[in-house]
Amino acid sequence: MFCDSCGAPNRDEGRFCRACGAGLAASGREPLETHSAPTREATPVPEGVCTALGDGYEVLRPLGQGGMGTVYLAREIALDRLVAVKVLRSELAGDDRNVQRFLREARVAAKLRHPGIVSIHAVGSRDGCHFFTMDFLEGHTLDAWTRMESPGSGRVEPGRARSILVDVA
Repeated sequence: MFCDSCGAPNRDEGRFCRACGAGLAASGREPLETHSAPTREATPVPEGVCTALGDGYEVLRPLGQGGMGTVYLAREIALDRLVAVKVLRSELAGDDRNVQRFLREARVAAKLRHPGIVSIHAVGSRDGCHFFTMDFLEGHTLDAWTRMESPGSGRVEPGRARSILVDVA
């Protein structure tokens, strides 16, 4: 099986491309919920995020939220490319320990080079808003994939989990 995104060869039973991480098509499988290129019906983005990023980015929509921040899809205007922007939650930005932890996450990720890890492009701070930009990869949310893989239980069998880890490691 060859990846539709990058053309790399993959095992027929693989779900994700070993080279670029894109989801692999397979007959008989339901399509997964994906993070894909933006549409113009974007979810509103808080004005403070757009202001903090300055004129270099057009923030399009939120992609997801975690314990430390929210990730947005944005267009890096100068290079005309889509990027993901992680923004530290405002309620955490007042504590220097949280800011340092957030910046450490960006620095550590920026030192890693692996096909399964996104590259960090830039780190910034403006008006108390801390952010970093990274590669945007179209693909499936882990939650959507887990629901499709194990309807009802949301649990992936250990053998299946092991084979996936071999693909991404």
